[in-house]
Amino acid sequence: MQLGPGFLRSRIGRRVFWTLLWAALLPLAVFGGLGYGVLAERLLGSRVQQLQEAAKYAGLGVHDRLLSAQSALAALAAAGPDTGRNVSLAVEPSTGAPLAGRKMFRAVSVIGREEGAVTGAAGLATLWRELSRAAGGRPGAQRLWWQAADDGREARVVLAVRAGERWWVGELAAEYLWGDLRDADAEVGTCVTDAHGQRLMCPAGTTAGRDARGDRVRRDGASAASWSLFTRADFGTVDWVFTRHAADARLLVGGLPLEQAAWKGALFSLLLLAGLSLLLARRTLVPLERLMEGARRLARRDWSCRVRVPEGDEFGQLAGAFNDMAARIERQMQALKLQSDIDREILAGVELAPVLGQVMARLQALAPQARVGLLVRSPAGDRWTRVASAHAAAATLELDAQLLQCIEAEDRPLSAAHGRLAARLLGLPDERLGECVQLVPARTAEGTRALLMRVGASPDEDHERELLELADRVAVMLVAFERERRLQERAVRDSLTGLLNRAGLLEAIDQRLAQAGDAGFVLAFIDLDGFKTVNDSRGHSVGDALLCEVAGLLRTLAPAEALVARPGGDEFVLLLAPDCLEADRLAQTVCQRLAEPIVLEGQMLRIGASIGLVCSPDHGRERVELMRRADLAMYAAKGAGRGRHMWFEPVQDERAAERAWLQSELPRAIERDELLLHFQPRVVAGGRRLAALEALVRWQHPQRGLIPPLQFIPLAEEIGQIEALGHWVLEAACRQQRRWRDAGLRVPRVAVNVSALQLAAPDFADRVLRVLRRHGLAPADLELELTESLFVGDAEDVCSRLQPLRDAGVLVALDDFGTGFSSLSSLHRLPVDVLKIDRSFVVDLGRRESADAVTRSIVVLAQALGKHVVAEGVETQAQIEHLSALGCEEMQGYFFARPLPAAQVADWLQAAPAEAAES
Repeated sequence: MQLGPGFLRSRIGRRVFWTLLWAALLPLAVFGGLGYGVLAERLLGSRVQQLQEAAKYAGLGVHDRLLSAQSALAALAAAGPDTGRNVSLAVEPSTGAPLAGRKMFRAVSVIGREEGAVTGAAGLATLWRELSRAAGGRPGAQRLWWQAADDGREARVVLAVRAGERWWVGELAAEYLWGDLRDADAEVGTCVTDAHGQRLMCPAGTTAGRDARGDRVRRDGASAASWSLFTRADFGTVDWVFTRHAADARLLVGGLPLEQAAWKGALFSLLLLAGLSLLLARRTLVPLERLMEGARRLARRDWSCRVRVPEGDEFGQLAGAFNDMAARIERQMQALKLQSDIDREILAGVELAPVLGQVMARLQALAPQARVGLLVRSPAGDRWTRVASAHAAAATLELDAQLLQCIEAEDRPLSAAHGRLAARLLGLPDERLGECVQLVPARTAEGTRALLMRVGASPDEDHERELLELADRVAVMLVAFERERRLQERAVRDSLTGLLNRAGLLEAIDQRLAQAGDAGFVLAFIDLDGFKTVNDSRGHSVGDALLCEVAGLLRTLAPAEALVARPGGDEFVLLLAPDCLEADRLAQTVCQRLAEPIVLEGQMLRIGASIGLVCSPDHGRERVELMRRADLAMYAAKGAGRGRHMWFEPVQDERAAERAWLQSELPRAIERDELLLHFQPRVVAGGRRLAALEALVRWQHPQRGLIPPLQFIPLAEEIGQIEALGHWVLEAACRQQRRWRDAGLRVPRVAVNVSALQLAAPDFADRVLRVLRRHGLAPADLELELTESLFVGDAEDVCSRLQPLRDAGVLVALDDFGTGFSSLSSLHRLPVDVLKIDRSFVVDLGRRESADAVTRSIVVLAQALGKHVVAEGVETQAQIEHLSALGCEEMQGYFFARPLPAAQVADWLQAAPAEAAES
């Protein structure tokens, strides 16, 4: 039948058509008008928001230039009081700035306390005083002033910086301050005013905004928006308001004017409604049209379509055949969709329960009047789980052995041979046990994994075929989910110990944080002490066995509800209940048990454990924060002597932050030349005659001041900066020695400390000699101080590196002698010229006989080996007398002088002979 207007000759057709058309047109017109207004409002709001963002961008640019100008003016003020006599008016901004090359200041003046003390532009000073008085006479609180021009030009903007008793005042150049804001036409531009409406800069034709909140200013086609720059914090003034204007523009939707898009949409909707009304009216007229529409819907894959036609004629029979065909296609498509959904969810890795629920729903859809069920076998094979349905709750069951053997033996769907027993599995009452029971096993290579059960009328051929296909799909699904479960288990489990790995631990912590709330939990971070030694000396197999032993011990000691994990290496983590006392006792027990000997493969191993504990939420509510703080507490336990546990304390966070700051700043300190040297004199015994100066490095940080060496030298060794630091000290000490020589000061030699990393450099000796030659110094002008630990291990290699320097004439001193590992048998072979007695022995001279004995032995030994002896840490006259009596040749300590800056060494040298004469 052709689609045409002929059916409108029918009264019913016309009534249906016009009713549908008007019923759709009226709501469309109402909501279309409302939508048009809302859309226009939103488009206008979007334009105003864009203008506000542009005003904000312009304001932030001006604010940055104000800060830059303030910094430049402060730099001029910091340069000194005489700078004001030659003030340059061409102060340039930074090279990388967008306005590079433009003057910052139009004029600069320096104003003293007296009324007339002015250097630079006198007119600017007069203007500043007038503006200060107008602002209330408190220039200290305000650093920015402006004076609007009467002729509409830009306002004169003045910055002031106080330096001691003087004020440095600069008038900002308009081309620098306003930049590109001046290059605007009358239609599009930015106008700047203060919060009182006083105009600072407005291009010709533009107007200021009404307020400083960024509200819409104009609603007549052209738009404007304002943004307020908060200047009180940085300059102590009222806010500046930046107003952005835009030219008139039409509102567009999809590239079309809004009005054009609206009437085109209305025309399209009208045509669509007319067509639909014709189609619906036509369907009500003849059964043939219904059949045609049913065929169209079926072709569009609408499998649920059915044609309702009165029976009794050929159209009724045709409609019945069509409905039967559509029902069969729909059932097949639903089965395919279910299989596709199962495959998709298998690939997506979702939970098993929702997929089993879909299978149950499909089973019930196949036989709405029958009782259906699904039994799933456990991976171990000893239990069966009944999936919940409308007729029976979920339960764990045991299958009869005879029924199970029958299921495994037969290669076809089971019938009523074991129907009575199978029906009871479905929870059927005894009066229904005689009905037809069908069991369809879902088999895999490993056997039957599930049972699909159906009790009711016998299924037809289509239903039985679908049951078999569904059973195969369920088997594939169960195998896939079991494989996915094993993969997930492997992803979160440590393959060596079976504990949770790092990924599993992080997931568990996140779950506990989400579930625990304010109750919290305790996290114990365990690190094995001495494991690396065992692993390196006994082999990785013993190390792996030891880790498994520790894992088993932690499983035994930890409570049942606790979680044990091995995130990696020799680290373990316990997640415990929020009972700090119990966690403390458990940590102590773990430390005690792991301190006991462990016998593995006939070998007795000794390790220990250091444990850091944190409690959530007291020590943090984030996973990263808890792990970091537990790690800090663990390292604090190691630093306190190992083999113990410690709770996190806030001071550990402060130490970590301080360490991170030092680690970041130390390399820059060397680059920025923030280091300096202090020199401590070493005098000859029996007087104040200078024997040498020991160079001691200090760090003068621009913000934190003087940082002592004990805070950054150990860190420099850890982060690999000690070599660069040592080279800087050597270079600076030799440079200073050269300056003293040029100034006529006689400094016999300078002593410089050398680290192990410096000495390990292949060209160490050549580098030292090059520095001496570069500064015109003799090798005897330098003394290198080493610690005893450098000679532990490959002492021959150390000696070979030092020998070229000794051959050239450089002296070598052994620092802190008596506290290290040097043996007397090898001391005579070491390339050392000076032995420095550690201050720990000097302090106890005259008070402890052991200190006297050790010091006397060192002096006698040094004299026997032909080496000089220097005593460190001399602070009292009694110590000097004891050392002189023992035969010590040189002394160094606070009694003679503290470490001095290079500029004070000359004064000390002049004062030393006088003090020696008085004594």
